[in-house]
Amino acid sequence: MVNTKRNQKNNQGVYMKFLDKPIFAFTFDTDWCPDFMVSLLLDLMEELGIKITPFLTDSRPTIEYTSVLKEYKKDMEVVGIHPRVNAQDKGSLMELSNEFRYLYPEAEGYRSHAFVDSYYLTETMSETGYKWQSNHYCHMQKNLQPIRKMNGFPMVEFPIWFEDNIWLRTLEEPKQILKDLAKPGLKVINVHPKWVYENSGVEMMVEALAGKVDKSYYLKDLL
Repeated sequence: MVNTKRNQKNNQGVYMKFLDKPIFAFTFDTDWCPDFMVSLLLDLMEELGIKITPFLTDSRPTIEYTSVLKEYKKDMEVVGIHPRVNAQDKGSLMELSNEFRYLYPEAEGYRSHAFVDSYYLTETMSETGYKWQSNHYCHMQKNLQPIRKMNGFPMVEFPIWFEDNIWLRTLEEPKQILKDLAKPGLKVINVHPKWVYENSGVEMMVEALAGKVDKSYYLKDLL
């Protein structure tokens, strides 16, 4: 029988610091975008002094990822993968996971395209060496913290606090977002190079959020 109270206590003991103050981690999903869009986003984040964790969508290291591979070549362990998966087919999941593992052997984290998830996906990724995921969006929710998955696998979930795809639908007031940004909790801010390039509102939001951040982290450094 699972001791739920003990598990909650253990999780809070490790991640209590996330309830004392806001802790920031920026990420982006490549989503098959052209390489120049990735370059523009990386240049923007460097200009803003922000660390950002990339999630690579395609299993083929094509021209789309030259900017990422160049930028992170000495720190590829900070890179996550972002595969499009059939979360119910264990055989195809294992094949896909091994394919990404071969291409990016240092990667330790993942986020599936469209946030698809299942028990089989967590099991497969854990079995092939992945240690953390950022696969659940909890847009603008309070007091977020990393979650140790209690399903028998050594996997930590970093829930997403701000997702540009969601914001483009809901369009919360920037003033309210910046107010909530200052409150305690894990603040994973996920964007897409395509939207930063094509939508001036997203770019302005990224700049506004980054302007309020005194220190940012790669997701792997929050384990």
